[in-house]
Amino acid sequence: MSVVLSADNLHFNYGKNEILKGISLSLKEGDILSLLGPNGTGKSTLIKLLLGLLAPKNGEIFVYDKNIRRRELNKNNICPLCERVVEEEDAVLDHCHKSGECRGILHRGCNALLGKLENARAINGLTDDALFEVYVSNLFKYIKENRLGILHPTHRTERERKELAKKRAKKRARLKKKEQQQKVE
Repeated sequence: MSVVLSADNLHFNYGKNEILKGISLSLKEGDILSLLGPNGTGKSTLIKLLLGLLAPKNGEIFVYDKNIRRRELNKNNICPLCERVVEEEDAVLDHCHKSGECRGILHRGCNALLGKLENARAINGLTDDALFEVYVSNLFKYIKENRLGILHPTHRTERERKELAKKRAKKRARLKKKEQQQKVE
């Protein structure tokens, strides 16, 4: 089998902090790579380097024997869901929760929302991909188009929430004062 992805002597720093030092790897078709380690050891950074979201300080990355330094996964680094520019610190590698296959780079918030939807598939009986696509499409249509002009009985305005918080704080203070008085007696 041919080598799909390889890296040779990768180095990467965030400022003066050296995150990756001399990393080399080679993946053939069908290989599975797992990155294990404590927080802050460079797992996500390595993935971002391999995807071309970051450029290594030193070293080379090859995709099907083609040397890449920095390539864009999404045109102009635009998130395909929210259409915002995906800054380096907000870039997240998206994957299918069913198969584990990587799909691309999304904005962190979009990835979190998509993950919640995908995790809820089985609970809602939407295991079939076509049903799930219809559900998601209808969900956004419903949110956008359905406005009855009636406020839910439990909805509170910002002013009402602040007033309720003040009342609760006063009630807690009264109860605390009463408890202290009882302890003295």
